Amino acid sequence: MIRTNALLDSGATICFMDERFAHTHSFPKITKTKPIPIGVIDGEPLLLGAITEGTTPLELIVGLHREMIALDLISSPRHGSF
Repeated sequence: MIRTNALLDSGATICFMDERFAHTHSFPKITKTKPIPIGVIDGEPLLLGAITEGTTPLELIVGLHREMIALDLISSPRHGSF
């Protein structure tokens, strides 16, 4: 089990994780068959580029809530600053 802080964005259309965090904790990765473009709230593309990798399903636990979820991997410039 890995305990960490997380930013939960209830308005986000995807669930993602920083790729360095995934690498540091050896989460299994998959390559997307088709890159997924990332947009911001005004519809403009995010400068980070498209999503090309994700995790295999992981167990996510928040308080008493548990679920299996696959997360898309992105390069987060603020990873580790929480």
